[in-house]
Amino acid sequence: MAVTFIEFQRTEMRPFTVCDTKNQYDVEYCKRDDQLHYDESGSGGSPYLDGRDNLWWAADGIRPDIIDKDGKRQPAPMENRIELPQKYRDEDTGEPAAIDDWAYYGRTESCEICQDRFPLDDLCEHIEWDDEEGDWIQK
Repeated sequence: MAVTFIEFQRTEMRPFTVCDTKNQYDVEYCKRDDQLHYDESGSGGSPYLDGRDNLWWAADGIRPDIIDKDGKRQPAPMENRIELPQKYRDEDTGEPAAIDDWAYYGRTESCEICQDRFPLDDLCEHIEWDDEEGDWIQK
């Protein structure tokens, strides 16, 4: 599926929100593995920015919104639009690459001790499943 929008962390220039033509994804970074992981956020495919100062790229004809302090949607500032970095482009065509080309599908869990996020199939030693809570917890 073609990527149509990416919101970047300004400091690290890593994606953290991505949209394609059907879905919106949350993207998390695992420092230990130096890998990006994504899962469906459930927000649909309509792009919006988490903050006014965030950098973003969008395909032609797409302009994301921001959510203002009153909860209203407004067009995102154009001065924060950037060119899509090469590592998120298809090597052969130069077009935006599919998210699977640069990130792994699957949820991550945060560890406050490690100060990192880990894929659920390869967690750190501090995180375990708690049947009573029905969720991942830190030991």
